[in-house]
Amino acid sequence: MPFPALRVLQLNGEAISGGIGEDIPPRIAPVLRKLHLTRFKLDEEYQAMVFSNLNFPWGQITHLTADCCNFEEAETGEKQLLHIQMFLNNFPNLQILTWLFDEDKEDEEEDWDVGDVELDGKELKTLNIRGMNSVTVPLLGRTRAPNLQKLQLNLLDGPYAQDWQSDDSEYTTSEASQRSWSPHIWEPGFLETISNFIDRLHDKGSMTSLVLHGIYDLPVLDWIQQLPNLRVLSVHLMDRALVKYLTWSGPNRTLPFLESLTWSFDSVATKTEDQRIVKMVKSRTNPTASSVTAPQTRLIRIRLLHEPQDAEIIKKSFLVKYLEAVTRISLEIVDLEDLEWHPLRLYE
Repeated sequence: MPFPALRVLQLNGEAISGGIGEDIPPRIAPVLRKLHLTRFKLDEEYQAMVFSNLNFPWGQITHLTADCCNFEEAETGEKQLLHIQMFLNNFPNLQILTWLFDEDKEDEEEDWDVGDVELDGKELKTLNIRGMNSVTVPLLGRTRAPNLQKLQLNLLDGPYAQDWQSDDSEYTTSEASQRSWSPHIWEPGFLETISNFIDRLHDKGSMTSLVLHGIYDLPVLDWIQQLPNLRVLSVHLMDRALVKYLTWSGPNRTLPFLESLTWSFDSVATKTEDQRIVKMVKSRTNPTASSVTAPQTRLIRIRLLHEPQDAEIIKKSFLVKYLEAVTRISLEIVDLEDLEWHPLRLYE
């Protein structure tokens, strides 16, 4: 049965048996472009079965999502990056690639066997990864995507910033008087991997979207400073260093083309911290005397995310009340409980 107009196909690997799809002619889906694979066991044997029996025109796929797919070798239990390379070789024209890995704490201590593998992504424009550090680092470290425009990372085991008090005492939680979390042992490698990934871009000015969820206290500003033409920026917390960076104005305005800014509501931040953010927003929305020579402000959307338990705090927040009065900004408070859990969707 042909599907001459089929553009999107979703397949569940748990429902596919060895004999499905045999002798399907390629012309069954001549305009297929988007493929979403869920729970496929993509070891070498299973891949051979799938791509030989399901004779779809894989080469014409431009959007691919691998959702909770298992790349482990059945005999050794070791994760093989080679299997991902074999998998991606079937899709030479990918432009948008999304990896959604299970939130499995047991995988945290396991290593990937990367060997001499390089993942070719020369056509990639968008890369989304949701996973533990143990999978994010090998994927980013071995992926060559020099023409990437959008990078979205959701780190499932990121370092949490617990109750702490800053040097100038603007955080005044009663539970703590100093930072109480210890850096993860893998943090240096994680930071180096992302820095190297950005360094491999042919043109850093071509990156227009950076989404970092679950990163928390890692120094994301170092990466943001290397990407001067960002239009979309999403971070977990709007820390003081980032607010200061975004507040620079005049002819040397930072991120002059920024249109969308997303961050999570910080329920322990003081009014002083909120005032810093408000000042930053005003600096990017109100005309200034230097606007004739400086790039025009283009910040048109703010997304402020919050957990359900913070709803009442948000209603009384100085920050929210002030931003509601700024008519040039669309303030969107997202209750995470009202959405099917999909972190990448939240930050698109």
